[in-house]
Amino acid sequence: DDSPVTEADEAADALISKGLREAFPDVARLASLINKVLSLPGFVLSESDKQVYYRYLYLNSKEEMASKDIELILMTILYQIETFSPSFEELALGEKTYEEVVKAAAAYCQED
Repeated sequence: DDSPVTEADEAADALISKGLREAFPDVARLASLINKVLSLPGFVLSESDKQVYYRYLYLNSKEEMASKDIELILMTILYQIETFSPSFEELALGEKTYEEVVKAAAAYCQED
């Protein structure tokens, strides 16, 4: 896209950046809370670029990993990212508070 950056675009970017900086502590709290309940915890935050990442380290004493283990790990990680990404986004964008996200998650868990 070659469209010029306007003052309005720059102002919007500045507001988004400010919102993300302000939401960072709550996003960190959410990552910590989520990691406590995951079978493969791995959500981490980067303070330098204010991004949420998923990092998993598989320790293996064998020469090779079984393909079924790789498949299970990857499916679990993808499921976790798909499940929790919306909550991170809502919180980071200021659409919901930390308390609202946690309350919604608790209500979802009680539905079963």
